[in-house]
Amino acid sequence: MKATLLQFLFFLIMVWCCVMGAAGAAEIAVPTIVVKETIDEVMRLVTDEDLKKTEQLSRRRLLLEETIGQRFSFSEMAKRILAAHWANRREEEREEFVRLFQALLSKTYAGKIENYSGEEVRYLKERRKDPYAEVQTLNRFSQNGNYLQLSAVIKRRHLVGI
Repeated sequence: MKATLLQFLFFLIMVWCCVMGAAGAAEIAVPTIVVKETIDEVMRLVTDEDLKKTEQLSRRRLLLEETIGQRFSFSEMAKRILAAHWANRREEEREEFVRLFQALLSKTYAGKIENYSGEEVRYLKERRKDPYAEVQTLNRFSQNGNYLQLSAVIKRRHLVGI
């Protein structure tokens, strides 16, 4: 189950995500920092003792969705999932699919993300090939001590320097 949290986070970061650009046009964003900041914020939210309280469940999930939503384009992910079928959809159908897809991901993975308990993430290296950057990580799972190497691929959107 511990592996599932990190696998989900990297699933969101992998190929289908677009960095939504917190930086200005003249600022350089380092892909490893973008990935690390996103993962760190999610980890901060799931380890916050106040947010772990049962009565804070809705607020915690909303904060997680907002944090993830700032970095990921669910419409881009949905477009890639539908592939050739995307072009044949009306705008209203696309919007509905994106909304339903985002809700599905939230309902499917929220509990898994919330079960995080301090797994180690090492950021090994990054490679850049415009407009993408790959960040390689090594993840240690405290439950069994095993390591899993994952790559997060992000697409540049409003950032320069990639």
